Amino acid sequence: GHLLNDPSSGNNNPYAHCDLHRAEIENLTREKQDLLETLSKFKQLMGELRDRENDAAKKVKKSLDTVESMQEEKAQPAWKTERSRAEKNYLRWMTT
Repeated sequence: GHLLNDPSSGNNNPYAHCDLHRAEIENLTREKQDLLETLSKFKQLMGELRDRENDAAKKVKKSLDTVESMQEEKAQPAWKTERSRAEKNYLRWMTT
């Protein structure tokens, strides 16, 4: 291979390899910083999505509770009507 400070290559800078490594380190540091920023944005987005999901789940539960409550209210008069009918039949039977 050829060396960076090989006089036959025309490169007489004895620190060329240090500059190359320094540039690589700077690039890697920049890439690391970009990745950390991206990760931070993803974490924030995940938090927002989790909050939305929790809100949606609460709304669904509230809707289901409302429907269940309405069904109970609807069923209650039928139960009362059936009880009243049974009481009338019992009284009729007792008086005969």
